[in-house]
Amino acid sequence: AQLVSENGFFGVAQTANRLASFVLQGAGEDLTLLQAGREGIIKGYEAAQEVWGGELPAISQQTLDAALAQIDTRIAELGGHTVDLVG
Repeated sequence: AQLVSENGFFGVAQTANRLASFVLQGAGEDLTLLQAGREGIIKGYEAAQEVWGGELPAISQQTLDAALAQIDTRIAELGGHTVDLVG
């Protein structure tokens, strides 16, 4: 329970930060790479749902939302736009 708690290693904030940091650091200021990284996170989430056999636990959606928010902020700072692909 401690690992997935609010401040836990696998909690929403820390996991979202790791996901977003991977994309943000890898893409730098390249909008195309930022958008591709964002799309990659979404596709990974969707693939995980398929393996899971349906909707993932709520913590997974919260983590996805938090990671995408960080990436979206950077994309907007660079003058780009995002389209939400998660349905």
